[in-house]
Amino acid sequence: VALTVVSEGVRGCHRASQGVRGCHRASQGVRGCHRASEGVIGRHRVSEGVRGCHRASQGVRGCHRASQGVIGCHRASQGVRGCHRASQGVRGCHRASQGVRGCHRASQGVRGCHRASQGVRGCHRASQGGVRGCHRASQGVRGCHRASQGVRGCHRASQGVRG
Repeated sequence: VALTVVSEGVRGCHRASQGVRGCHRASQGVRGCHRASEGVIGRHRVSEGVRGCHRASQGVRGCHRASQGVIGCHRASQGVRGCHRASQGVRGCHRASQGVRGCHRASQGVRGCHRASQGVRGCHRASQGGVRGCHRASQGVRGCHRASQGVRGCHRASQGVRG
């Protein structure tokens, strides 16, 4: 279901300023869970008293704060699907700042992609550059970059990518 961020009035999830589809940083409000500050339809931050996902402090089902290390949604500030904060070492998406699918921050040692310091397959940090699938935004690759780049599926709103 596409949720609209009221303040933006966008479809799907983006940072309103970008108006992208897919998933961005929670501040944007993604599908399934947004930050209540948006006043979205569907689910908001716990403070709203939403169903399905709240801030971890609630300990809800489906989504908790990353400190929980939940599946589905990481820290409420992200409020995205399938991504948690890297500190959890989640699958799908690392730290919200990255907010990419299939890649986490190397510090986690995740599958698929880590930070270049790992020298993983799939995606590395731009410092590697010229990697297949994902590089740092400075590369402008497809797939997954560091969140600052914005990847497909979920990027940082600053990219304004397609989902």
